[in-house]
Amino acid sequence: MWNTPSIPAPTPVGAHHPSRPPLRARRRGRALVAAGVTAAAIAIAGTGLEAAQAAPATQGVIAWGESAPAVPPAAASGIVAADASDEAPRAFALAVTSAGSVIAWGNNESGQLDVPAAAQSGVVAVAAGDVHALALRSDGAVVAWGDDFYGQSTVPEAAQSGVTAIAASPAHSLAVKDGAVIGWGSNLWGESTPPPTVQSGVTAVAAGFEHSLALKDGGVIAWGNDNFGETTVPTAAQSGVIAISTGPEFSLALKADGSVIGWGRNNLGQTTIPAAAQSGVVAISAGRDHALALKADGSVVGWGAGAAAVPPPAAATGVVAISAGSAQSLAVKDQPAPPTKPKADVQVSAAGPSSVKKGAEASYQVVVRNAGPDTSVKVYATFAVTPDFTIAAMPPGATRVGNVVFFPAADYTAGQQRTFVVKLVAKASKGTAVLGAAIGSLTTSDPNLRNNVAAKTVTLTK
Repeated sequence: MWNTPSIPAPTPVGAHHPSRPPLRARRRGRALVAAGVTAAAIAIAGTGLEAAQAAPATQGVIAWGESAPAVPPAAASGIVAADASDEAPRAFALAVTSAGSVIAWGNNESGQLDVPAAAQSGVVAVAAGDVHALALRSDGAVVAWGDDFYGQSTVPEAAQSGVTAIAASPAHSLAVKDGAVIGWGSNLWGESTPPPTVQSGVTAVAAGFEHSLALKDGGVIAWGNDNFGETTVPTAAQSGVIAISTGPEFSLALKADGSVIGWGRNNLGQTTIPAAAQSGVVAISAGRDHALALKADGSVVGWGAGAAAVPPPAAATGVVAISAGSAQSLAVKDQPAPPTKPKADVQVSAAGPSSVKKGAEASYQVVVRNAGPDTSVKVYATFAVTPDFTIAAMPPGATRVGNVVFFPAADYTAGQQRTFVVKLVAKASKGTAVLGAAIGSLTTSDPNLRNNVAAKTVTLTK
């Protein structure tokens, strides 16, 4: 654990409990954007429903670092996303299964492993704080458990429906609803008081030790403590950003060109971005003293201090999600088993207008194809829409959960393809939105999972 720096105390925005030490003297922490962000989730950035896609049965968690608790057998397969906690001595971890249930392991000092019934089905994302946990359900409700000393696990009424993204810090929590940020828990530096600039148009949030970030129109907005410059957003992070993450006193942003930007505390090199993370990155995660980046080729890059910053050989390929915690790191890795059935390469593409005016209707096509060689395969498909649009029409048989459209599963013969059309109406008048399609095979193994997602970038205009 870090030593407490000598910093003049400001006038507090919110008071801490008199019988418990101030948060700064107790612990450090960080939070990730919702769940571990996967390469596939980049195609649906900002919906908060990164875990809504089914995972291969062989997709499991690997862990490394000084404080990483042993991964249980239940988290070794069928995992969609994972998140590592912030506190090294009390390290724990969370994972979401393809069935929508939460698995928790590690330290249980404050009941953070006691997953409530509401988080045992229908979960699409998780976030781990120091000793509390959040889960986002497909119905848009936030579920919280574990330590609640600062009120970080007391979910406000506003966050009990319609939420699309979550983040957890050591002592405060964040959610996005209808493009607005909701905060609760510790508020000593105003970290739980979202400024007026994040009351609309927000697609993602990240919660640090005593600061918070929001992603809006491709730019980062920060508030809370700025002792190390963690809320002084550099010019490069004010446009073209597609993902954000926070350490205790530093911040990261992922640009659309695949490069990573860091700012804030750098005493251990946590914001000194290595050359390997300056291109080709599809996901980021900030830990306590280190940070991780996931490359498009499925490899993990680490920097900063400690063993958690050094990915093992197993993380050199096949990784689809990452999470950096306090002296621990997690990765969700695709570990294919020998297929028991013929393979079928199912593919998806997304097409439609690249520029849409506010109030205008636009049609987007999701094309699903079975490239074989299997002659019959059942395929499901989804289409994720950012809050910048209203869904005006869907194909017959399609359903929706929040901003995600689920097309009916269907059988595809070799070479067969289907086109699904979704009509959208633009609500925003500026910025860039990323629409995403994702598919999966329900009856055979797929030799090329990389073409199971497709993104469509749309420029919003007046």
